[in-house]
Amino acid sequence: SLVYSFCGWLVALTALLHMFLPKARISKPIYSPFLMMVALIILLLPGGASPIFDYLRGIAGDFSVLASVFFGAFILNKGWGTTVYREKELQVLFVGVGLLGIGLYSMTLGATQYDPYRLGYHPQVLLTILFCLGLYFWHRRYYFLLFALVACIIGFSARLLESNNLWDYLLDAVFWLVCIILGIVSGLKNEKSRRPT
Repeated sequence: SLVYSFCGWLVALTALLHMFLPKARISKPIYSPFLMMVALIILLLPGGASPIFDYLRGIAGDFSVLASVFFGAFILNKGWGTTVYREKELQVLFVGVGLLGIGLYSMTLGATQYDPYRLGYHPQVLLTILFCLGLYFWHRRYYFLLFALVACIIGFSARLLESNNLWDYLLDAVFWLVCIILGIVSGLKNEKSRRPT
């Protein structure tokens, strides 16, 4: 669990550096490992008695498996120029995670009498929903999203996280916020490209 947590933060921080830093002026195969080394140094920097990684994990927790898969794919796509996902798949991911997070977190915090988070402890119903969703992704040829779903289920079966709730393998608060921000940015770019010049 600790190894997965550290690797998850390393991949996520590397992906975030790719997102917010300007495009590389050096070759991509050099730039991406360089950013990963920067991320590694940041995580290991002392923040008092413990490295910064411990503080980040204490504040935000571990990344979901879905988040780790996305961030890893983002690095391969942006850092190495490897096509891992289609643009449409990203739109589905951003909208889906955004709406799921709004519904899950609002109901869990008491917006309704029903708490869907409990479904994750006995996930037969949730696994059935994910199976149907996987069939839909297969039908639409959203293979990256299908792979991400399978990775979440395998991670849950292997107990990669300390949690035994399936929701924690599918969603986390930081990834939810990242998806909302990227979804808004992507929507604005698409809207701008549609405007007549």
